[in-house]
Amino acid sequence: MFRTLKNMHKLSKMEAKWVSATGIDLRDSGQIVMKAGEYVNNLNLPPEDAWVISLINWMNGHPDEVSKNMIADGLTTFIGLHGQNLGLASDTVMSALACAKAVKEG
Repeated sequence: MFRTLKNMHKLSKMEAKWVSATGIDLRDSGQIVMKAGEYVNNLNLPPEDAWVISLINWMNGHPDEVSKNMIADGLTTFIGLHGQNLGLASDTVMSALACAKAVKEG
């Protein structure tokens, strides 16, 4: 139980860092954090990687192209500012940047 609370706290901190770095309120009603929590529990991913992967999936499934491009720009900024100090796996960083680039290229 304590581990779950600790992980949810880390996931919430990721969202706060996102808003601080990008100024973008995702207005996802907690979907990203909840899905990331599932990745942590079911796949044993670190919370930080799980949050970024959840964000990538949410971005890719977003129906609005303008919002999708804004999230892609934010993802590139976020990874640039926080990728190293969050201890993200290199695969997560590379996937995030590749997905953001693919969205921008259409």
